[in-house]
Amino acid sequence: MKLLRLVSLATVVLVFTGTASAIKWVDRDPNSGNGPLAFLYEGGYETYARTFNITYDGYDPSMHWIDKIIVKFAFADGGNDYYEYVDISVGGVKLWDDQEFDGNHNNAPQSYDWYGMELDPTTHQSIYDDLMADGVVDYEVVIQDLHGNSGDSYYREDGYLKITKLKAYGHKKQVPDSGSTLAIMGLGLIGLFLARRKLR
Repeated sequence: MKLLRLVSLATVVLVFTGTASAIKWVDRDPNSGNGPLAFLYEGGYETYARTFNITYDGYDPSMHWIDKIIVKFAFADGGNDYYEYVDISVGGVKLWDDQEFDGNHNNAPQSYDWYGMELDPTTHQSIYDDLMADGVVDYEVVIQDLHGNSGDSYYREDGYLKITKLKAYGHKKQVPDSGSTLAIMGLGLIGLFLARRKLR
């Protein structure tokens, strides 16, 4: 009877230890502080393009699976002029088109204009595929010319990209079983069955 209980207990332990637990990976640019990363301005430095890389935070494409991705971008305006506009793309997919931003440098980073999005695994499947493949995905922020007066500093589109951030949540992939785990689980089930028969 004791042997049957031990086998049953081993089965329960195996089931619980095999359960996937959530893991989080983060890539933030800059790593700390409140930026800025770039001063974007029409007719000059209009595009900021970099990559998110979560392998630095422990992601291993051979061991992990990604369930959720969240991206965030923070901005501050360059001065007391019109609102500025940007396009923001991740993995070649435009997530924000002509996004208006203002924000300021005081009380950073709370005073920044933050734009964030949880990416849908179906709608944004290509981004999930890119990130899961090697832990790296491109992003791009482009200042937009909507006023058409780039020669006039009052009308010119310009502003600061302050912070970019990607958070990914996932779990460890199930390792292919050699057969021993299934055998022990089978013995455990048999033990439970025999124990119930004996009690009857």
